[in-house]
Parts: sequence; C-alpha cells; structure tokens
Amino acid sequence: MIHQKIIRHFLIIMILFTLPVIGAIRGKVRIFLTDSKGKPIEGVKVTLESQRTSVIKYVIYSNKRGMATHGSLENHIFEFTFEKEGYQPRKKMIKIPAGLLKKDNITLYTVEETVMQMEAKDPYAQAINKYNQAAIFLKKEDYEKALELLKESISLDDTIHQAHSEISRLYYLQKRYEDAIKHAKEAIFLEENYSPPYRLLAAIYEEMGNMEESQKYTILAQEVGGMSGIDKYNEAVKCINSGEVDSAIRLLEEAVQIDPKLADGYYQLGLSYMNKAENEKAISNLEKYLELEPEGQYAKTAASLLEFLKKQ
Repeated sequence: MIHQKIIRHFLIIMILFTLPVIGAIRGKVRIFLTDSKGKPIEGVKVTLESQRTSVIKYVIYSNKRGMATHGSLENHIFEFTFEKEGYQPRKKMIKIPAGLLKKDNITLYTVEETVMQMEAKDPYAQAINKYNQAAIFLKKEDYEKALELLKESISLDDTIHQAHSEISRLYYLQKRYEDAIKHAKEAIFLEENYSPPYRLLAAIYEEMGNMEESQKYTILAQEVGGMSGIDKYNEAVKCINSGEVDSAIRLLEEAVQIDPKLADGYYQLGLSYMNKAENEKAISNLEKYLELEPEGQYAKTAASLLEFLKKQ
C-alpha cells in the first residue's frame, strides 16, 4: 500500500512538471504568396494577431520566392493580414499546430482585378470598361481601335455621354458630319452640362458652312464651359487610364470640392483609394456616392465593394 502511494505521488509530480513543457511546444508557419498568374510576390507585409490574446502580434515579410515564414509561434489561432501596395488586402484565420509546420498558399489580386471580378456581370460596368480601354487607344491616336471599343461600349449601355462625345469627335475627324452631329447631340441630351460636344457641334457646323448653328453652339459652349467639377473629373479619368493614381486623386478631390454633388467623382475616388490600399478613405467615398446616387448606375458595384472592404 505504501509502495503504491509513492508511485502515485511520483506520477503526479511527473505530470505537473511535464505540462508546462508540452504547453511550451511551438509551431511554425510558411505562407507562399502569389499573384493571380501564380507568380511569387515579394515584400508582402504579413501581420499575425492572436485571437486568444490581444498581446501577441508579429509582422513578417515575404521574400523573393514569395515565402513568408515564422519559426516559433504559440499554439493559437492567428488572424493573418496580407498587404502590399497595388493589391487588395486580404485576411485569413490560421491555426498553428503545436510542434508542427503549417503551410498555406495565398493568392493576392490587384485592385483592378478585384473590381473586374465584381463588375463582370454588370453591363454598365462592362461598358465603362470598354470606354476606358478606348481612352487608352485615343491617347495612342489609334482611332480605328478606339472607335471599335466605343461602339462596343454604347452597345452595352448607351447612356455614357462621354462615349457618344468621343464617337462624335472621331466621326468629325473622318468628316462623317451627320454621324458626328447625331452622337454629339445624344451626348448633350444625356448630360447637358458637359461642354465638349457643344464645342464639337460648333466646329462641325462651321465646317459644313452653317454659321448660324455654329454660332449658337459656340455661345452654348461658353455658357457651359469653364473648369467645372466635371472637367476636373474628366482630367482625372485620363490620369486613371494612364496609371497616374496620385494625380487622379488630386483632381478628383478638387472636382468634388467644386461640385459636392458630383457622385461619380466619389465613386472614382473610392476606386483610386482602393488602388492605394487606403481602405478607410475608399469606404468613405463609396458611401458618399451611394448617399448621392442610391439607385445610380454604379450603385450595385459600390455596394459590393463596400461589403468586400468592410470584411477586410
């Protein structure tokens, strides 16, 4: 009996000394970060925050091979946040097993890819995408390709006044004056405060020798013209198409300051700030857009983007 008690006490002591050792066994993590084409992404900031305690937090970065590793982690569930400029931030919960290596693969998408995925089923968004593609070819002075894309844009949604205005300009360059007049007037019908088609009509009628009509649209162009919010907005769109995000943001901020009801300006600001991973500003501007245009043409996309951003 005494012998059994001694053995029992010995076992209890062994268990008490062994438990802290078991609890101290740490795990490892290795994350492989790639883009949508499967290429490694270097320099991704990976933040690890324990869901068991707010005290434990680590920051690591991916190397040239896209690997981000940590060799000594508590046996916790961590929230991993993956961030790199130009890519949409992503979060994921990962449990670290005691004494084992946890491997995971993470794909990061650019902001443009994220937006395209969300807009894929929206005809208006597809039309805008075609218009933006056309703007690139306009800048390159590849007018044939630009006209093809602009026609595709209005075939998807014929309410984009800028597309009609650009088609009118291209027809004017081809001396197809009747077609040019048709699209210029459609642009004005859709947005009467947009000055380029007025100026274009003035030029077309002058070429046709109709000076009375030319003078009428010259006066209208002067009344509508000036550096308005929409003019700032149009300059910003050109910067966006050229990849000049910082310049676009500056112009868009000026545009909405001139015209606080310029809903599209807030929408583009939201996308531009997403591009810089400044999600709080993106959310603020997308919410402002929806406040101004709850049933607007970008409303569904803006709502989807907000839902996505607020989950980050």
